[in-house]
Amino acid sequence: MEPRARLISVAMTFPEGVWARRLFVLACWLGTRALIAVAIFIVAPAHPVAHLPAREHLAGLDRLAHFDGRWYRMIAQRGYEYLSTGGEHDIAFFPGYPALVWLVSRLGLPFTIAGALVNNAAFLAMLFVVDGWLRERCDAATGRWAVAMLCCAPQSLFGSTTYSEGTFMLLTALALREFDQRRPGWSAVWGALASATRLPGIALAPAFAFAALIERRGRRAGLAALAPLAGVLGFGVYCALRFGDPLAFLHAQYGWRPYIGVDVVAWRNDFIAGIAGMQRFHEVAALTLGFAWLARRHLPLIVTGTVAYFGAAAERQAWNGPEYAILLCAAASVAALVYRRELGTAATFYTLAGVATVVLAGILLSVDRLAYGIVTVCIALALVWRHFPALGLGMLAVLLIDLFHYALTFGRGLWVA
Repeated sequence: MEPRARLISVAMTFPEGVWARRLFVLACWLGTRALIAVAIFIVAPAHPVAHLPAREHLAGLDRLAHFDGRWYRMIAQRGYEYLSTGGEHDIAFFPGYPALVWLVSRLGLPFTIAGALVNNAAFLAMLFVVDGWLRERCDAATGRWAVAMLCCAPQSLFGSTTYSEGTFMLLTALALREFDQRRPGWSAVWGALASATRLPGIALAPAFAFAALIERRGRRAGLAALAPLAGVLGFGVYCALRFGDPLAFLHAQYGWRPYIGVDVVAWRNDFIAGIAGMQRFHEVAALTLGFAWLARRHLPLIVTGTVAYFGAAAERQAWNGPEYAILLCAAASVAALVYRRELGTAATFYTLAGVATVVLAGILLSVDRLAYGIVTVCIALALVWRHFPALGLGMLAVLLIDLFHYALTFGRGLWVA
């Protein structure tokens, strides 16, 4: 690698040391969380949506707790309910996160504070876990790029609301790190808890199984591959005993999704829309990114990064809307395969299996958020930025703008993702 590329960027060249590493993670987390707070609590109240009725949950901290947060509130406060007659039911949401919120609320905290505290603390802990893991597996720069990507992605908004993203991503990151470091016992524990938090946690099972087989890990690793199924099976047993339907958590999904499976038509149409719908944006992206690549050895990184920003912004605009999920899933899958040696066998297979769960989710509802929840999606993309820093800087700038827009939209009571 050329000497300039080793420097990556000003933001990625911190002195080594425990406190310097912690400072970088905290700076990324605090900076992006402050951006979210400004959008939700300052800008959003000043620009209310006229056609929405006045809603109590759009006041104060309750702005963090609508949409999915409303269901988690009901679970944490009164438990599950389900009727087989159809409609939306909270049994569709797994128990890991609301159980933690319930425990914290025993301290006398209201749901909104307890829920936001659990999610934010888990999200921050996940950043430290990912940074430490990648420092050991790859290098310090890869860890920093991954932290920056995880914080700047617009879907990281849901690591600060009363959603389960932070908890789920922490548990999966812990499971992957322990498996990678050949500690199958702890990997099994974290994997089981991950699948008890969100259904995509079962993607850890085939990932661990393939890795154990390819790397000849032995029986203990093979048994650890079964653990991520335990959370789902346990929840199924609860559903059977409580409601007489072991698949109630799947059947309740029909309240939001007409069916579970690959929506071939929607994926095909959105792919065509992204490819052919805005040719000029693709042309601008090709020209600017091509220039940034050719000039990378002759111009300062800040110049090539600025040029790359316009290319990244153009390509992002071309995939605006549901097509964004296709771009995210496709880019992460390709990156995972290209950098499979740096990512590791288990993490590579988890990326692919996680993307498969997103594709199988039915209609394209919140699929970019589901993809972001697969923690290795951002790690795989961070490896791309690690090797092409100008593109990485440009992309992070685009993502920060998206993050502010996501937070503003959510704070105004509108659906996002």
